[in-house]
Amino acid sequence: MRVLFVDGALPSSASLTAHAHQAAAQALGGFARRITTVRIAVVDHNGVRAGPADKSCSMVAAVAGRGTVSARAVAADFYAAVTAASKRLARLLERRVRANRGRGQR
Repeated sequence: MRVLFVDGALPSSASLTAHAHQAAAQALGGFARRITTVRIAVVDHNGVRAGPADKSCSMVAAVAGRGTVSARAVAADFYAAVTAASKRLARLLERRVRANRGRGQR
């Protein structure tokens, strides 16, 4: 599973990049053989203006032979947004796997 962290116009820190990779690996590790790439993007919606829950993280997982699955989370800071998005993406992938098993696919 390859993890791509895209920070857009934001000045990314090594700490945030490491956290994004770690959160994705921890939450999605059970799906690693099915996922080819995870793209993680963070956005600060208010920029320099402070505001509650204005940081978002979007994650898109490319699943081998199955298309993509995406999740998004908004939080007060980037670390919380990344963690929440990775957990949400894991839940969505689990649902997709269960649905496919119900149809006789693996």
